[in-house]
Amino acid sequence: MIKNPIRLIPEDKFEMMKNRTFELLEKTGVEAQHSKVLKIVADKGCKVDFDTGRIRFPRELVKECLEMIPKSFSFGDRKGRKYELPTAQGDFFTRGGTGAYYFQQEDGSVRKTVLEDTKTLARLYERIENIDLLAAPFAHDAPEQCTDVHLVGTILKNSTRHHWIQPYNTGSVKYLNELILISANGKKEMLKEAAPMSWCTCAVSPLKYISMDLEVMMYAAEYGTPQHVCSLSTYGGTSPYALPATAILAVAEILSCACITNLIKPGSPIIGAPLNYGLDPRTTNTVNSSVEAIQSGFLSAHFIKKAFGLSTHCLGFTTNSPSLDLQAGVERGIHAALFPISDVDIMGSVSNFNVVRATCPALTVIDNEIAAMAKKMGKPIDFSDEGQAWDLLKNCNPGDTFLATSHSAKHCRDFFNPNVFTTMDRDQWEADGSKDIMARAWEKYHTLMKDDDGSPTVTPDQMKEIDGILQHATDNLKTGDHSIQ
Repeated sequence: MIKNPIRLIPEDKFEMMKNRTFELLEKTGVEAQHSKVLKIVADKGCKVDFDTGRIRFPRELVKECLEMIPKSFSFGDRKGRKYELPTAQGDFFTRGGTGAYYFQQEDGSVRKTVLEDTKTLARLYERIENIDLLAAPFAHDAPEQCTDVHLVGTILKNSTRHHWIQPYNTGSVKYLNELILISANGKKEMLKEAAPMSWCTCAVSPLKYISMDLEVMMYAAEYGTPQHVCSLSTYGGTSPYALPATAILAVAEILSCACITNLIKPGSPIIGAPLNYGLDPRTTNTVNSSVEAIQSGFLSAHFIKKAFGLSTHCLGFTTNSPSLDLQAGVERGIHAALFPISDVDIMGSVSNFNVVRATCPALTVIDNEIAAMAKKMGKPIDFSDEGQAWDLLKNCNPGDTFLATSHSAKHCRDFFNPNVFTTMDRDQWEADGSKDIMARAWEKYHTLMKDDDGSPTVTPDQMKEIDGILQHATDNLKTGDHSIQ
């Protein structure tokens, strides 16, 4: 729909910001807690202080690394679907929310998340169309030392959708990679062509990577698995109270990971994911749907795509509100409305609320519909004679209606027909039981799930292999293990 996406950086400031990003990488660099990575990047031309773990990236080396990164690539799912990046402008993919600690039930009560909730959401994603990638909430009943492994194993058993993996523990990474290989049916080449799982790598803002994320970079480079490289820069917290500064910092963090990974192995696919937050100075609470958090996320994504050519991933339908109220609707709607007019490729954190702390199956059903609406808004408008219905207009008379025309019969199905959003007038709505959108969404959820027989989405042999990995991780990882295995 929009051939030229919104421009957030003045042309006369664009090169300045780009040069300052290079300068930040060259003069300040990043701290990296991984001796093997430090040696690799030092051998490839980075300036490394092995005592402090500081890596500085010469400008020309960064440019060389950017040339190594594939300009386009694809990921996929276990049913053979492929998702090409970058997307066409106005089009985007959607990702479910990750890491939620709380689960809202049908009666409105909220409790801590458990593994069964991950199973519930995974099986729901199998039955909806417009949320392309899934991610797992937290699980308070999983073994503490390998919660991430149990979450991914649960997803793998219950959904064929592409899974965005967020590791929690350095020692878990090798087990997570084994699960990724199972998702690809043991075919390493599939991870380069249409990986059914991808990694989330996060910087510790400002400008630091811990051993866990550097271990992910090693595995991602070796196997060719895509990485969503996340900056969690917090406006006013881990970055200054200045939007351009937050963008420069976020992009520098993303580029440092992109460089490290492609120095380990050239050609490693990278998605820049500035998942920016804000710090409320009145409460010191972290928020992701303040005006500034939304601005900084889209600003950073626009900057990294235009300046450095990376595909991008931003926070999507989320809200600061701890309840699914009018505030939640407004904040989530602002996010959704910006995607069709931006050039961001992936909308993240769908079906989250209370920042990213809570989730709900009914909200996932609602967001599936919002995603469909937002995606339609990004579609090109037909300006042909047929699109302008010019034959009808030039031959009409004052007072005519168009409902009975052949043109209407041909195009009336183009009208977006919602399932959980209502178009009823009040009398119809009252006759239907005066149900609000959450009640209608829960009804839709039960309709979607009524035929679910719980059958696993893996073979018996794969199930046995997954269970073996989960047991081995449980037996061998120590609580809070952040050492390199």
